[in-house]
Amino acid sequence: MEEALAEAGARLVVVDFFGPTCKPCKIIAPILKKLAAKHRPKPGSDSSGVLFYQVDVDGSRAFAEEQGIKSMPTIKFFRNGKLVHTIIGANVAAITAFIQRETMHPLLRALSGERVAAAAMVSYFAWSFSLSRGGGRAMFS
Repeated sequence: MEEALAEAGARLVVVDFFGPTCKPCKIIAPILKKLAAKHRPKPGSDSSGVLFYQVDVDGSRAFAEEQGIKSMPTIKFFRNGKLVHTIIGANVAAITAFIQRETMHPLLRALSGERVAAAAMVSYFAWSFSLSRGGGRAMFS
């Protein structure tokens, strides 16, 4: 797995830690397969797409312990070889939303953050308050 993470570089890597008898794992498997097809890397590109891997926890107990897997499914997301997010359970909405956010253009991803939205709202309300109190001035006369 370490080799795969190193080869992925800046691509997002999704690792599904599953168990063969785990019912939620069986439910989420086809959804992850569809996401993998949708976000497949473009041929010849070293930076496009998302890489998906599955790890059978029963068959890789030492690795699962090393990764701190305590329940299944556990979905771990890596970028540049570092863990960036973890989702425990078959939360399809959270998995899909995280992949969508992480595959956005970096500028759009930065602009979609909570801090940017909060700053925009504060600015808007301050501007509206200023106008309502007569503080607005015409820019052109």
